[in-house]
This record gives sequence, C-alpha cells and structure tokens, in this order.
Amino acid sequence: MVDEQQQNLISQWALTILLELRGWKKLEGKFNGGFTSDCDILTAVGLEHLEDEEMNKKQFLEALENQRDKFTAEPAAPNKHLARNCKEIAEYIGLNNAEQQILLFTALLKGDQGLQEVANKLGEVNVEAIAIILSTILELDRQEIRDALSRQGLLARSGLLNVDRVTQFDLSDKLDLLEGLGEALQEPDVTVEMLLRNFFTLVGPPELTKKDYLHEKDNFSMIRDHLRQAGKQSTKGVNILVYGPPGTGKTEFAKTVAKTLGCKLYEVNIGDEDKPYDKPKRLRAFQLAQQILSRQKDALILFDEIDSVLIEGFSFLHDGDSLNLKASINKNLESNSVPAIWIANDICFADSAFIRRFDIVFNLNPPPRSIRLKILRKYLQAVPVSSQWMELLADNKYIAPAVIARAAKVVCCQELKTEKENEKRLEKLLESTQTAMGYPRQPIVEALAQITYRLGAVNPDHDLKQIIQGLQKHGEGRLCLYGPPGTGKTEFGHYLARQLDKPLLIKRGSDLLGKYVGETEANIAEMFYEATYDKSVLLLDEADGFLRDRGQASQRWEVTQVNELLTQMERHKGLFVCSTNLMDSLDAASLRRFDLKIKFDFLKLEQAWDLFQAILKEKGVKLSDKKHWQGELEKQRTLTPGDFATVVRKSRISGIKLSPAELLTGLAGEVAFKDSKPGQNIGFFALQ
Repeated sequence: MVDEQQQNLISQWALTILLELRGWKKLEGKFNGGFTSDCDILTAVGLEHLEDEEMNKKQFLEALENQRDKFTAEPAAPNKHLARNCKEIAEYIGLNNAEQQILLFTALLKGDQGLQEVANKLGEVNVEAIAIILSTILELDRQEIRDALSRQGLLARSGLLNVDRVTQFDLSDKLDLLEGLGEALQEPDVTVEMLLRNFFTLVGPPELTKKDYLHEKDNFSMIRDHLRQAGKQSTKGVNILVYGPPGTGKTEFAKTVAKTLGCKLYEVNIGDEDKPYDKPKRLRAFQLAQQILSRQKDALILFDEIDSVLIEGFSFLHDGDSLNLKASINKNLESNSVPAIWIANDICFADSAFIRRFDIVFNLNPPPRSIRLKILRKYLQAVPVSSQWMELLADNKYIAPAVIARAAKVVCCQELKTEKENEKRLEKLLESTQTAMGYPRQPIVEALAQITYRLGAVNPDHDLKQIIQGLQKHGEGRLCLYGPPGTGKTEFGHYLARQLDKPLLIKRGSDLLGKYVGETEANIAEMFYEATYDKSVLLLDEADGFLRDRGQASQRWEVTQVNELLTQMERHKGLFVCSTNLMDSLDAASLRRFDLKIKFDFLKLEQAWDLFQAILKEKGVKLSDKKHWQGELEKQRTLTPGDFATVVRKSRISGIKLSPAELLTGLAGEVAFKDSKPGQNIGFFALQ
C-alpha cells in the first residue's frame, strides 16, 4: 500500500530537481510528440496523464509549477516507519540533523524508481555538485551537507553511507547506502538492535573450552592478556589476526577468548545467503559495528572469513576505488575503537601492508595428536565406542574439535546399540564433513597384524637392543634406517615407540607435499612442532624425496624442502627416525646430520628359518621333516620379514590354510617377483 504523504514528499523532491536544478532540460521526450521515454519521471511528479500529450516547453513548465503548488499545499513526510527508524538510528549513533536527512533521502532515492530517474537526469556529478543538489532538495546549508558527506563525517565513519569520490556517476550511483540498510529502515515495528542484526550479531557461547586449546596455551594467554589490557586502557587500533586451515577451531578460539575475558563477542555478518556482501560492504558493516559498539563496555568484534578482504589488488575495482578501499582498511586497523579478532583460512596472498598493522598474527594449527585424543575422549564419553577406535581416529589431524562435538551430538540422539554401529556412524559423519571442507578422505582402517615383530627376525648392521637402551636413557636421537623394502625399517619405528613408552607420530612423503609454494616447508615445520609438543617418536617414512641430493635438483623448491628438513632436524630435541629405500641418492649433508645410519638387510639363512618355524607355530601348524623344509628355504636368498607378512596375508584372503608347502611356495613367489621387479614387495605390519 502506497503511503500518500511519502509519495507527496518524493514528488516534491522530484519537482525541485526538475525545476530549481533545471533537470527538465535533459528530458528525452519531445514536447511536440509525447514523453514516452520519460514515463517514470512523469509518474514521479503525478503527470503520467501527459505521457501522450503534445505541448511546448512553456506549457510543460507550467504543468510542473502547478504540480509543485499542489504538492506544497498537501502534507508530505516519509512513512512513519522510515521516519522513526531513521530518527532512532541517528540518536543511537549520534548523527546530526543534516546527516539524518541525507540518510533518509538516500533510503528513498534507492527505493523509488521514479525519483532515481528524475535525479539521474542531472547527469554525472562530482562531490561538490552533490552538495549543491542535496542542499537545494533538503533546504539545508551547503556547508552542513559538505561536512556530513566528508570522509571524517559520521555517515562515512559508520559505514552507513559512502560517497564515490573517484568516478563520475549519476547521483543514485554516487550515494552508496550500506547493503540492505534501505530495506531495513522501511521495516515496521523494529528496534535499532533488530535493525542492526542485518550487519552484525551477538555470537552465541562457545562449544569448546580453554582446555581444548592447551596446545596453544601460550598464544591463548598472550591474546587474552593483550585484549584485557586494551579494554582497561581503551586502546584504539587493537586487532588480532588468527589464521589456519578450515576446521582448526579459529572461530571457536575467538569465542573462547571472549568468554574467558567476560566480553560480548559480535560478529560482522557476511550478508544474505542469496546475496553475500562484497569486500567494501563487509568493511562498512565492520565500521558500523565499531561505531555502535564503541559505547559499550566489554565488547569484542569478530570479523570472520576475511581472506578476500586482505587480498592485495582488488581487481574488480577501478584503480581509485582500490586505493580508497585499501586506505579504508588501513585506517580501520589503526583507529578502531573496539578490539577486533579477524579470522582467515589463508593469508599467503594477503597484502603485507595489512598484515603488519595487526598487533598479533597467530597461526592456529590443528591440535596435536595427544590433544585430539583428549578432545575425542571428552566429547565421546557418552557415546559407546572403543578406546582402540579413538586411538585410530586421533591419527587424523583434520578432525576438528567442533566437528567432533557436533558429530557426537548427532550420534547420541540416535541411540545405536553397539560400539561398531556408533563407530561406523561417526566415521560417516566425520568423513562427509572433512570432504565438504576440502580435506583428503582418511577412512579409519585398523591394520590387521600379519606377524609379530621380533628383533631377531630383522638383520640390521647395529645392535638394536643397545640402541634402545641408550635412547631410554637420553631420549634424543636422529636415526636413518635404510635398506631394501620389507626388511623391517618402518616397523622398527613402531617397536621403538612401544619400548620407549612414547606416542608415535608417523608421516609419509605424501602427507607433507603441498600444492602451493612454501606449503610443503610449512608442513615439515608443523610435523616437528607436533612431535615436540606430544613428545612423540617422529617417524618419517618414505623420506627419499626430502633427503635427495641437492646437487641433482632441477627445481628450486626441491632444494628448499631439503633445507627445511635439515634445519628442523638440527633444532629438534626429540627422537627422529627416517626410513628410506634409496640410500645412494641421498644428500651427503643430510646423512651427516643423522646420529646413526642403520642398514636393514635381507634375512640371514638362520633368521629366515627361525621365522619360518615361528609363523607356522603361531598358526598351529606342526612342522615335520625340518631338514627338508630348511634346505628348501635356504634356496631363497633375498627373503625379508615383509615377504613372510605378504604370504600370511594372502593365506587369510584366499582362505587356504597355511602349511609348510604353502608358506614356502608363497615365499619363493615373492623372491621371484622381486628379482623381476625389484622394490615392488610390500612391507609388513607389527602385531599390536
């Protein structure tokens, strides 16, 4: 339903533009042939009946003058909802009369097609022309208008209204109202708080606690103390940047910090689902939150998903707009009254001019395995699952605390009966979420033990028992395990961790490789950090690519990866174990940094025979005519523990009961396969 008084006000403004500002001169219609091209303009001033009339200029101007007299004699005002909302937000923010009137005019200008058409007949305008136009329409002092539209004015500082100062546009394009504000100002029965929810909202309580961030307790304390002190001293320009992969709990981290401080945390909105805000609009919503919340004690602002806001270049803007936006971000970082926590996933493309203006830049890494296990136990305590399953799940570094908490809630409501049912459902939920977040799928698969790991069933060139005793006393060392595949290198890492009663952190080359420049090096550093925090035995399996001879590198990144690994090795104070099959191609400097280089070779004949007997005994197979089988086994000269494990696995898959003949035939096949395709056999798993 059209509000007549508001329509009268719009018509009065339109007539002022056409008459006093001479906008009628730019009408497209011909006076002697009708105004078919300007029907919206005629409707705006109530002269739509003249659309097909033939008249000269004098007659048309007389018609406009008569309309002005008519509308001047009738009541004219914005509708009560718009008037009330503009007045309340003006009082809330502190807008003066000129600023309030400009806000109201712009809201109607953006919402009325006819008024836009009339205003745009004035052509392209600059900032001074806008001041002249608005002072004439609103009957206000021109200097008041200039002050209200200035960069230092409250309209600009609050982000409510932006004036384009670079490009030449029509009036309706030069006055840029905060996205969604025009519609919000027209809403009935709303409070200022309800109106502002379109732009920033109070964040709910965190699902996590400070204990969930023990792996970052130093950074947590530093950020908390800095924000507490800033609140006491009312320090301006306090900004924290927290970044890291999706799902590491960055937003929850901000919520937890706010709760610890007893502060209310307000989040800058990203817009509607159908129409998210672009960078300038989000920044202006941030400015509005700053202006509103500056009067409120114990307030913090959360500016989430700001990756694109910090990117240098702003390619979608004109050069002048880009510079203005960059300057605006810098100004906000230097002068914001309310401390803000900015959240990003990746800052590798961020403008360094922005980054250096943050007080604290903090990379929130995925929690180490020990913390992940604690989080799992905490949130799954009401869900029947096995401890062994949780141990396996904790190996997945992409399992985020918040994701675990939500998955646990879902499964708790379903009242599944068995541990296996709960575990299967949780795996499905977690895997689906990880895939949606862009992480690689890491299904939980329990490795079935094939044969028991025995020190007597490996053939190293060092005394492993003596090495273990030394490590039990000192706890630090760098070991390089090399030799043919399947000789027990990797499984020695497992065995060593068990003997030292320490957690084992296993990384493979594929776990560390990143698709961006520098990402692999960051992953290497993170690997050592996690091992240090968890006091784990760090096992880097298939380490060939990171220990390669730098003299043979064809790409610069190959050298930087080796350099990073060597640097981290030297700094590491724990136990680092590397396994490789390609000793001859390794970098000499890499090898010098290892305390011990232990070769695992093919089994000796007596070792192979002992293992042959032990496996059959474990399977309950009685061995007769031992000399015969020992003689046959001695013909296989390149046997490894991995060959035995492969044959046992094949027996399980085929369902054929393992016998001396079956075991021997399988081993002979593995040796023949290695001779034809060296390096293709599979390593073995230790019994847990």
